[in-house]
Amino acid sequence: MNLLKKAFVWSALLTKRFLKKPVFILILALVPLLVVALNIVANQDSGVVSVALVQENKEDKLSSVIVDDLLAENSIIRYVKSDIDDSEKLLQTGKVDSVWVFSDDLKKRTDKVAISQSESNYLVKIIEREKTASLLLLHEKLYGTLFKYCSQSLYLNFATENIDELKGKTHKQMMEYYDNIHTGEGLFEYLHIGSGTLSQSKEEISYLVTPLRGIFSILIILCGLAVAMLFQKDVSKGVFSWIPHRITPVIAGIYHFMPIIVISVVSLVSLMVVGLSVSFVREILMIILYSFCCTIFCMIIRLLCGNIKILSVLTPLIVVALFAICPVFYDFQSLWAIQMLFPTFYYLKATYSDAYLLYMVAYYIISLFIYMLLSKAKKSV
Repeated sequence: MNLLKKAFVWSALLTKRFLKKPVFILILALVPLLVVALNIVANQDSGVVSVALVQENKEDKLSSVIVDDLLAENSIIRYVKSDIDDSEKLLQTGKVDSVWVFSDDLKKRTDKVAISQSESNYLVKIIEREKTASLLLLHEKLYGTLFKYCSQSLYLNFATENIDELKGKTHKQMMEYYDNIHTGEGLFEYLHIGSGTLSQSKEEISYLVTPLRGIFSILIILCGLAVAMLFQKDVSKGVFSWIPHRITPVIAGIYHFMPIIVISVVSLVSLMVVGLSVSFVREILMIILYSFCCTIFCMIIRLLCGNIKILSVLTPLIVVALFAICPVFYDFQSLWAIQMLFPTFYYLKATYSDAYLLYMVAYYIISLFIYMLLSKAKKSV
């Protein structure tokens, strides 16, 4: 009981001490600042790719409907309305990635497609600088947009040619029947493994905000490495020389853990505010396990470096490696052997996989064993 009381006092004193450190305050302040900044950007006109929409004839009804529908969409594609001369300038300067030119008399041309007339009349002219994966996906989007209107012509042509009961119907009656065909509320249901059905609010979250969990997890590691530098500095000053050697590892663990858990809690609250959190219990379990894993990871890195100079040089390299290797923006599955070295990988994967919660426990136990071996070999904490 006395040991527990001492541990609590040490924890409170160390936390209070770190709250006075400018570096720790700066890292802590980055969390809400990132939330605010990304939300501001997310609410602005932005997209992964940009498309300029051009009409050869602005009076054409069908192309006007398609362009208006695309402009009203809330998606990762940014659409801008333009004319042919301005759109080429936008493409040349890189302000848009592709130009879609909708042909004049688009309705007549879609009707010709329906009756299989193999004329060279295009529906949409696509102008691009180069072919990329994102632009190839854009083509699929365009096909899907046009199919709605081509299918109407295909339906009318097939029905009038092959269904005797419909041959006497007017165009209006035929289209009423077409419009009354229901495909349900939606063709797709979006699910995450281990988390059930997504709520409507989650579907509306901007793609610009979704990397926040990964960014916060790396900030936690950065905080831990900064704490490791401060600890190494205190060790070199002999701050812990009076503490019995048998409890020094415990003090070292508390020293690293307290600032890490503080920024972890702030990160968790921020994730809940922006709507990126899963269930409350799962988030609590994940952040506690991740805090322990980060603590032991940073302690191992500190022991391997041995001094502040090497640790200060290695810290930015570790942060860059985490952004590049771990699934923050993209998951490079071929790098799994390297990803497994970092606790961030397990934390991000654990969001939707129960197995990775167990892997985090295993990671901590294995890392703790490695730390004990290194500590004994180097005769240091």
